[in-house]
Amino acid sequence: MPPKSSHFYAHSIPETDKQAWQTLDDHLQCVAEMAATRADRFGMTDAGYTAGLYMI
Repeated sequence: MPPKSSHFYAHSIPETDKQAWQTLDDHLQCVAEMAATRADRFGMTDAGYTAGLYMI
Protein backbone atom coordinates (compact mmCIF):
# COMPACT_ATOMS: atom_id res chain seq x y z
CA MET A 1 0.00 0.00 0.00
CA PRO A 2 1.27 3.52 -0.71
CA PRO A 3 2.50 5.56 2.24
CA LYS A 4 -0.17 7.20 4.39
CA SER A 5 -1.14 10.64 3.17
CA SER A 6 -3.83 11.69 5.61
CA HIS A 7 -3.46 15.36 4.76
CA PHE A 8 -4.67 14.75 1.21
CA TYR A 9 -8.36 14.47 0.46
CA ALA A 10 -10.27 12.69 -2.30
CA HIS A 11 -13.65 14.29 -1.70
CA SER A 12 -14.34 17.50 0.13
CA ILE A 13 -16.96 20.20 0.25
CA PRO A 14 -15.65 23.61 1.32
CA GLU A 15 -18.74 24.42 3.41
CA THR A 16 -18.45 21.24 5.51
CA ASP A 17 -16.27 20.42 8.47
CA LYS A 18 -12.94 18.87 7.52
CA GLN A 19 -13.80 15.82 9.65
CA ALA A 20 -16.49 14.90 7.09
CA TRP A 21 -14.07 14.95 4.16
CA GLN A 22 -12.91 11.63 2.71
CA THR A 23 -9.16 11.17 2.98
CA LEU A 24 -7.25 9.98 -0.05
CA ASP A 25 -6.18 6.87 1.86
CA ASP A 26 -9.78 5.90 2.60
CA HIS A 27 -10.86 6.62 -0.96
CA LEU A 28 -8.09 4.53 -2.53
CA GLN A 29 -8.81 1.62 -0.16
CA CYS A 30 -12.50 1.66 -1.10
CA VAL A 31 -11.75 1.85 -4.82
CA ALA A 32 -9.25 -1.02 -4.51
CA GLU A 33 -11.78 -3.22 -2.72
CA MET A 34 -14.50 -2.50 -5.30
CA ALA A 35 -12.09 -3.17 -8.18
CA ALA A 36 -10.98 -6.45 -6.58
CA THR A 37 -14.58 -7.58 -6.21
CA ARG A 38 -15.33 -6.84 -9.85
CA ALA A 39 -12.10 -8.45 -11.09
CA ASP A 40 -12.73 -11.59 -9.04
CA ARG A 41 -15.33 -12.84 -11.52
CA PHE A 42 -12.56 -13.42 -14.07
CA GLY A 43 -9.86 -14.56 -11.65
CA MET A 44 -7.94 -11.29 -11.39
CA THR A 45 -8.72 -10.24 -7.81
CA ASP A 46 -5.18 -9.15 -6.93
CA ALA A 47 -4.71 -7.28 -10.20
CA GLY A 48 -8.02 -5.52 -9.69
CA TYR A 49 -7.06 -4.52 -6.15
CA THR A 50 -3.71 -3.13 -7.29
CA ALA A 51 -5.26 -1.25 -10.19
CA GLY A 52 -7.90 0.23 -7.91
CA LEU A 53 -5.36 1.17 -5.25
CA TYR A 54 -3.36 3.19 -7.75
CA MET A 55 -6.47 4.18 -9.76
CA ILE A 56 -4.97 2.84 -12.97
